[in-house]
Amino acid sequence: MLPRRAPTQWWRGVDHVARKGRTAGRDTAAADALHVLVATADDERRLRLRQVLRARGLVVLMAGDGPSVVDTLSHSRVDLVLLDGEHMPPDACRVCRAIRRLPGGANLPVLLFADVADQRLIRRGFSAGATDVVWRPLVDAALVHRMRYLVRNSELLSQFAALVRASPDRVYRFRRRGEGFDVLAHEVLVQSGGVTQEVAAVGARMGRRAQDDVREHMHRALRTGRRQEISFAIDFGEEGDARHGRGRREFEMRLVAGGPDEGLAFVRDITARRRVEGLNVRLARALDQSSNALVILDGETLRIQHANRSLVESHGGPVDDLSVFDLVPPEHRRALEDAIAQVRTGSGDECAWSRMLRRNDGKRFPVDARIQAWEDEYGRILILNLQDAT
Repeated sequence: MLPRRAPTQWWRGVDHVARKGRTAGRDTAAADALHVLVATADDERRLRLRQVLRARGLVVLMAGDGPSVVDTLSHSRVDLVLLDGEHMPPDACRVCRAIRRLPGGANLPVLLFADVADQRLIRRGFSAGATDVVWRPLVDAALVHRMRYLVRNSELLSQFAALVRASPDRVYRFRRRGEGFDVLAHEVLVQSGGVTQEVAAVGARMGRRAQDDVREHMHRALRTGRRQEISFAIDFGEEGDARHGRGRREFEMRLVAGGPDEGLAFVRDITARRRVEGLNVRLARALDQSSNALVILDGETLRIQHANRSLVESHGGPVDDLSVFDLVPPEHRRALEDAIAQVRTGSGDECAWSRMLRRNDGKRFPVDARIQAWEDEYGRILILNLQDAT
């Protein structure tokens, strides 16, 4: 008979797992919860706010004066500062300015609160950089919802700032003023706002016609709510510009409405792109007007993808969708197949071929041909350069 074993206390293991799960859940919840710094010298108010905010699931940090606010922000995660406008030494507005000067403090939500709706404090608070102002009596649920809203807006602004900095575009804000507009560098890039030197310098060099076109597209963007696009050129002269260089530069502007009277302008320097496009156009025109017949074949099917005007005229009709073998008399096709096989199999990058081509009317004429293979990320092509050897 087997010895009797003590009953297994299986619930201990389950309880251990459950405790781990609850601990992990609390850790995750703490990481996801808003971290609020309550900054006030009033002990009673500080304890009351901590009790209210903790009951709503927020992580609360405390500070009693300006230096402790700066120290906490430098060493701890803070999503929002709840700043007492009346009981905060040395002065709530000075503390707010100090917050804005800290690394990462430019977009940190600062919610200023006071006992009464003091208009002077409201004006000074917003001038110092406060995100919003509330006053007593503070409704617990409304206060927490407002804080969550401000934090979410701050996150969206930070994401937008990252997109702006990563974009090759310069971003400007335009506001309607009578029949004209104020154009400002976006505050994401220039915290001081106002008409910056860059905007003024570019505007001074724009021609009257370009200015009128931009102004009309701004009106149209605000009137229709649809994106507007415009291109214009600016001559920066021989002395040039620190950002844009010298000479003529071309720009592309996209305008979107951000409200009934203001919007955003995204401006990109497209000078290099236009130069490449112009070079491609001139190159294509030169190849099309060449006295040699030029043919581009699909590297797999050997069907004609493009032929210049000389080949079309020599063939006596369109060559679209023809195979290269349709241009050659039957008795010369095998020789052409062998020549193409040399470059297709990689035994040679190019080869020469001298035979006859056939016109659309059946007549033949001798050609000296050079066949080249070209392969890139878009696939493989064959280029035939045909010279009439008559």
